[in-house]
Amino acid sequence: MSISKAERLTEIVSLRKQDLSLAEIGKRVGLTRERIRQILDYNGIDTSVHAGKNSNDARNKSIVSDYVNEMSAKDLSQKYNLKEQSIYQLLRKANVALRTRRSIDKIEIDQKVIKDYLDNLITVKQIVIRYKLSNPNEVYRILKRNKVKLRGRD
Repeated sequence: MSISKAERLTEIVSLRKQDLSLAEIGKRVGLTRERIRQILDYNGIDTSVHAGKNSNDARNKSIVSDYVNEMSAKDLSQKYNLKEQSIYQLLRKANVALRTRRSIDKIEIDQKVIKDYLDNLITVKQIVIRYKLSNPNEVYRILKRNKVKLRGRD
């Protein structure tokens, strides 16, 4: 005994109003995600991701804020249980300037320089040699940019 197209459409619309994804609806009614999208589009129903759903707005703002505050996309994906690709997609949608691999490396070096300077009490000259920096002024810029209080004579 099969259900009519009208009954199936009613069920699909009902599930969509419960904010189920197209894939989840498809599993429940035995159709593909793409077929669900086609049916909803044909009937003038919004198929954008969680249409009208605002529950992720706060999470998305947190993700953007964490990224801007130097958290990596990989760390964000683990923290928010999302794929790294989804993090980048969300950041692009929010018009956030994405960091290049070089800027990520630079942030990691900055953190290492600060740790060595503060915790390991390594001199600026030793830091220049260790991280193959061009000159001591580069170390001082890193420390100043990160508001690290300089030790006495270094």
